Amino acid sequence: MRNLLIAVAVLTTSSLAHADTCDPAKIGAQNAMNVRIDGKAQEIRSSLVALSSQNTDVAKQLISALTKALKDIESNRSKAVDGAGDEAFLQCKEKHEPLQNAIDIGVVAATGGLVVLLPPQAWHIDAGEIAKGKILGGNCSFVRNPLGHGCR
Repeated sequence: MRNLLIAVAVLTTSSLAHADTCDPAKIGAQNAMNVRIDGKAQEIRSSLVALSSQNTDVAKQLISALTKALKDIESNRSKAVDGAGDEAFLQCKEKHEPLQNAIDIGVVAATGGLVVLLPPQAWHIDAGEIAKGKILGGNCSFVRNPLGHGCR
């Protein structure tokens, strides 16, 4: 019976790691993407300024195309920023997934499976924090915050 309970607990907890430590990776990637987009937009604006002094048909066509490109860049900025952040977050979580799964299985086994009756944030120990040397897990780990108050 105990093995069946542990197997059920493993299946319910073996999703991607719940690493709090991945939030900075997401924010960093979003900031980097914003900087990259700002740089490209500034290049286009500089080209527009340089072309504005030209009064030729080619210059007018280039100005029109660059203006449209700048509008497209700005209208798609949030998609690009969110996509970069999500990708960095997922990569971080995948990096910690094997260790996180081992920790989750250990917690389930050590408690005889009773922790599956609690929400995951109530018993979660963050593998990313342990990898950084914080042996009790992150601020949302069970050891530091048994009821998971303020944790997602």
